[in-house]
Amino acid sequence: MLAQKAQGPVAIVCLVMVLGFETGCSLFGPKPQPVLDRVTGTVSYHERVALPSGAVVRVWLEDASRTAVAGGVVAQETIETVGSVPVTFALDFDAAFIDPKRSYGVRAQIKGADGRLLWTSTEAQPVITRGHPSEVAILVRRVPTPVASPPGLAFYECDDGVTFGVRTGGSSVQVLLGDRTLTLPRVPAGEGAKYTDGADLFWSKGSDAILEAADVAHHGCRSKPSGAIWEEAKLRGVDFRAIGNEPGWYLEMQYGGQLLLVTDYGDRRLTAATPAPAVIASGASAYRSRTSTHDLVVTIQDAPCADDMSGESFPTRVLVQLNDEELRGCGRRLR
Repeated sequence: MLAQKAQGPVAIVCLVMVLGFETGCSLFGPKPQPVLDRVTGTVSYHERVALPSGAVVRVWLEDASRTAVAGGVVAQETIETVGSVPVTFALDFDAAFIDPKRSYGVRAQIKGADGRLLWTSTEAQPVITRGHPSEVAILVRRVPTPVASPPGLAFYECDDGVTFGVRTGGSSVQVLLGDRTLTLPRVPAGEGAKYTDGADLFWSKGSDAILEAADVAHHGCRSKPSGAIWEEAKLRGVDFRAIGNEPGWYLEMQYGGQLLLVTDYGDRRLTAATPAPAVIASGASAYRSRTSTHDLVVTIQDAPCADDMSGESFPTRVLVQLNDEELRGCGRRLR
């Protein structure tokens, strides 16, 4: 009966299987094997430092149009590293999953042994389709260390745009509001920490707070840790402060006092007397300090600026030229 129903080459081969011979086929023919393709490249960063012990590099190939949904990752590789960059990678993928009409990209991250993100790519490197290569060099950017508020100092920003600092100590707080300082004693409260002298009030509940000063209530005030750094600098007498990235740096100037420039994520520090400003053709102010070891020019331009790492807005653009190096960032006057 089987011989009579068997028709064509596939049926004959499968009849052999029924009779006990191994042929490795099915009624639908041999199972097709995936056609593998590969994307290769390197992961590196600008900083001249070795990878931390136990660092892990993760590289993945993604469908750029599906990064926000499940299934966007086509292939990935995790590399346990020792030493320094560049780190080489190779991503093997099934070519059947690649649609030539779609866009694909490669991203990378480097995490420490504790799982904390240290470096990351900010955009996908295009590969494979639309004329893009299958070999790429990925440059990852340093992730800033989370900002911690100075001890005993917090900074708040309210829904109406009012900002203020709060310095705690003992059974009272100091509210640093513009040119005024309110000293308020702590009073019992069913929730949170409440401070009032009967006229002015500061009441915090976790990271949220209410401030009532000079008969004006400010609601929706939220703790902003990065702002505490600026408030603390103001308390130290800093007149102007600026920050930037790649590499991470910050600048503090006291007019008629000291200038401090910290670069390479804190690895290099330069101090000098703050020079008198000179107004240049563009209307910007330029501060120049020259010694036997450095030629420093700080140019401050009143123009909107956004920090390219945090997105925070600032009123001035800043260019720091240190010898042959240029650092660009944003800043604000504190007084």
